[in-house]
Amino acid sequence: MQKLLFILLGCLGFCAAKGQAPSPGQIVQEINKAASTRPKTLVYLQTSKGVFQRGEYIWFKAYTMDAQSLVPVALDTTLFIQLRSADSSRIVSEEKILIDNGFASGQLSTRNTVAGAEYLLAAFTPHSILKDTSEFKAFRRLKIADNAPAITRVAASDSIHIDFFPEGGNLVGGVINLVAWKAWKTGGGPVQINAVLLENGQPIMHLSSNRLGTGKFQFVPKQSAKYTVRSAQSHGDYKLPDALQSGVALHLAGQSKTQFSFRLTKTFHSPLSQIYVAAQARGIVCALFQGKMTGDSLWFNLPTTKLPHGIAQITVYDENLRPLAERLVFAHAGQDLVVRATLSQPAFRPRERVKVHVRVTDAEGTPVVAHLGASVYDRFYENPADRLSIISYTRLHSQIRGPIPDPDYYFNPNNPDREQALDLLLLTQGWRRYVWAENATNVPGQVVLSNRMTGRLSGNRDFSPMLLAFAPDGSGMQNPIPVRPDGSFALDIDNMLLGRIYLKPLGDQRQTAKAKIWLDDPFAQIRNLLADKRIVGPFFTPLPPETTYRSALSRSIVLDEFVVTGKGKTYSDRYVQSLDSLARFSWNTDFVGACNWLNCLSCGSGKKPVEGVSYSKFRDGRPSQHGPFKSEDVVKEPYKYPVYTEEELLAKFNLTRAMGYQVKKEFYQPDYQNVPLDAAIDDQRNTLLWNPAVVTDEKGEATLEFYCSDITGTFIGNIEGLDGTGKLAAATFGFTVQEGDKEK
Repeated sequence: MQKLLFILLGCLGFCAAKGQAPSPGQIVQEINKAASTRPKTLVYLQTSKGVFQRGEYIWFKAYTMDAQSLVPVALDTTLFIQLRSADSSRIVSEEKILIDNGFASGQLSTRNTVAGAEYLLAAFTPHSILKDTSEFKAFRRLKIADNAPAITRVAASDSIHIDFFPEGGNLVGGVINLVAWKAWKTGGGPVQINAVLLENGQPIMHLSSNRLGTGKFQFVPKQSAKYTVRSAQSHGDYKLPDALQSGVALHLAGQSKTQFSFRLTKTFHSPLSQIYVAAQARGIVCALFQGKMTGDSLWFNLPTTKLPHGIAQITVYDENLRPLAERLVFAHAGQDLVVRATLSQPAFRPRERVKVHVRVTDAEGTPVVAHLGASVYDRFYENPADRLSIISYTRLHSQIRGPIPDPDYYFNPNNPDREQALDLLLLTQGWRRYVWAENATNVPGQVVLSNRMTGRLSGNRDFSPMLLAFAPDGSGMQNPIPVRPDGSFALDIDNMLLGRIYLKPLGDQRQTAKAKIWLDDPFAQIRNLLADKRIVGPFFTPLPPETTYRSALSRSIVLDEFVVTGKGKTYSDRYVQSLDSLARFSWNTDFVGACNWLNCLSCGSGKKPVEGVSYSKFRDGRPSQHGPFKSEDVVKEPYKYPVYTEEELLAKFNLTRAMGYQVKKEFYQPDYQNVPLDAAIDDQRNTLLWNPAVVTDEKGEATLEFYCSDITGTFIGNIEGLDGTGKLAAATFGFTVQEGDKEK
C-alpha cells in the first residue's frame, strides 16, 4: 500500500512538469470557466414570520452575497421581489427595492391574496438569476392564514423508491466500495426503512436507514454478480448499478478539524499511474495535487486550511485530465457565528416592555460586527412548511441541486448525528447535483435583468433628445434624462428613488406629440425566465400536532381595504387628480349659451357649464339652436363633466408612468411608556418586532427593545445575518406573555 506520496502544488499558480501534455493547468481553467456559467450573486430572504393574516404586510429582508465568498456584495443595486401563488399561476404583487451594499428590505401587502392559501415570496437580482441555469431556489414559502392552524400535509403513498450512490461515482468490482442509499416516497419525502442486500438473490448484509431515509454500507462487489436490495416495507427488489471491471474507488477514510483523509483504490489490471486531485469550493480552486500510483492503493490528506467554510468538491483525474472519481465534503462544520440572545426576564405581562441583549461572536468567542435582521412574533405564526435559516439555505440548500429534506437538521447542535447525516446527504445528493458542476458547456451565463430602469423613445425624433422624470410631488425635475441616438434611455438610482415616476418627452408640444415612451418590463423577463426553470424548495418532515390550539386569529380583526373618496372620481395620486382638473378645463368644449341651452349653435359661445346645474338640450341629441320645438323634444338635466380614466389622462398629456424603488414604510411599534396600561386601545399585534437593520458594535453587542401586545401565549424571536467575511449567524429565542403575576 502506498501512502502520502502527493505533493501540494498550490492553487491557481500550478504549472505542469516540462514536456507533459496536456497541462494540468487546464483543470484550473475548466473550473474557472464552469464558475463563469453560474450566478455571481446569491440571495437569501428573511421574513418577519411565516404565516400572515390577509390584510397584513409581509416584511422582508434580502441578503445579497457574492456567490463564491458569501460576503455582502454591492454588484447589484436592484432587488426584484414577487409574491406569487404556490403553483406560480398567479402574480399577486411585484416591487423593485434598492439594494444598499448587499442589503435590502421592504414590505408587500396581502390584501389581494386568498386566505388559507400558500404563496411564494421570490427574490431576483440581475446577477442572481441567469438565462442558462435550470433551477430557482431564492424564495420563501408563506401561508396566508384563515382561522385554522397551518399544517404541512404530505400526500399518502405506499410507493417507496430506493436510489444507490457509490462513493466516488462508480461501483468498482474487486475492491472495497462504500455505497450510500436513499429511500423516499413518491411525494418526495424520506422514509426510514430496514432492508437486506442480496447477492445473486442470496442475503449477505442487513441495512437500515436513518430518519432522513439515508444510509450506507461497505462491501467488495464481484464483477459477475448481481446485487439488489429488498425491504419488507416495499414491493420488489431494487437493483444496484453493475460493477466496473476496471476503475478506481475514492473513499473518505476519516476527517478531523484539521484534515480530510482519502484512500484511492484501483483494480488490479488498471493501468492508472499519474493522477491529479483538485479541490474546489463554489467554483474557487482551493488546492491541486499530483502523484503516482505505484501500488493498488494510495492515501492522501487534504488540510482543511485549504478549504473555505461549506461544501467542497474533490475530483481525481488521470494523466489525460479525465475525471475518474469525485467526492463532496463539508469543511469547518459548526464554525459559523454564535448568537446569544439574553432576555431581561423569562415571562412578561401584556403591554410590558421587553429588552433583549444580543451578542455575536465567532466560534472562538471573539466579538464580531454583524448585520442582522430580527423579528419577534406569536408562535402560532410559525410556518412548519418553511423552516429554513440563512445557514441552511446558504451553506446547503442553495449549493446542491434538487430538494433537500429538513435542511436545518444538519446544523442543529441538538442533533448529535448531524455531521454523519450531512455526509450521507452529500453522498446521496452529491457531486452529480453539485451546482458548480451543472453546466458542461462552459459558456458564460447570460444576464437578462438590469439594475437600471431602461426603455426607448419612438416616433418623431425632431426634438431635443431628453426626457423629464418626476414624482407626483414634482421632485426630480432638475435632472433630465438623455436619450441616445437609437432612442434608448436608462433611469439611474436617483430617478428610481422617486418611487412612482412620471416620464415626459421634452421639447415643443407639436414636435413631441407623436413621441411614444416604451419601458422594458423586468417582471415580464422574470416570468419568462422562470417558465424554463424548475422552482425547487426544501421539504420538511411534518411536526407533531400540538395537543392544544389557541386560535389567535379569531381574536384579531383585520379590516378590508377601504378608499376615502371625495366628490367625483378618485385617482391613484394627486398629480393625476390635477391632470383631471386640467383636462376638464382645457379639453371640454361644452358651453352654455345666453339662452341657457347647452352648446347652442345660435348663440355660438357662452360660459362654461357648472357640474350639477341643469341645462336644456334636445332629447334625441340633435344640435341645440334657436327655433320652434315641442316641449316633449326637450330634456333638462344636471350637467356632468366627462370622466377620464388614468390611462386616457396619461395619453392625452403624453405621459408614461413607471414604478421605481419601493418607498419604505415604518413597522408600527407602540410606546407604552407614557400610556396607561388600561388604555382603551385593543392591541392585537401578533408581530411585536421587525428590525431588518440590527448592527452589532465592536463588542459584538446590540439591544432589541419592544412592547408586548394584548395577546398572551408563547412568542418566538428570530435573529439572522452575517458579518463582512461571509460567516453566518442564526438563532432563536422564546418567552411567554401571560396575565397576572409573572413566573419566577
